[in-house]
Amino acid sequence: MWRLSTLGGAVSAMGFFSEKFVKAALRVSLRQLKIAQILGDPISIARCYLYISLGLAQDGHFKKAITTVRGIWKENIVSLHSEFLKNCTLGVWMTIKWIKTREKRTFLS
Repeated sequence: MWRLSTLGGAVSAMGFFSEKFVKAALRVSLRQLKIAQILGDPISIARCYLYISLGLAQDGHFKKAITTVRGIWKENIVSLHSEFLKNCTLGVWMTIKWIKTREKRTFLS
């Protein structure tokens, strides 16, 4: 699963430069989610949803992205006691905020 996560991260990073990579990253994240669900790993499932939310933000769907991240925070951070997942969630949250700020600046230019 970690190798797939690395692949998804690379595609997601390219999403900052091209919309086709945003779509590809979303597809990779959805495939990863199916695998994580089969494996039954709640932390991997939560991380997949985080990366889906990142792709949604890159695609301009901020409300869905923010709702997803908040849901992960409320449902998983306390129950799973994972510092790693907590840090991933905070990182995705900050990235979504940065994307949204950048979108506003581009719109105003």
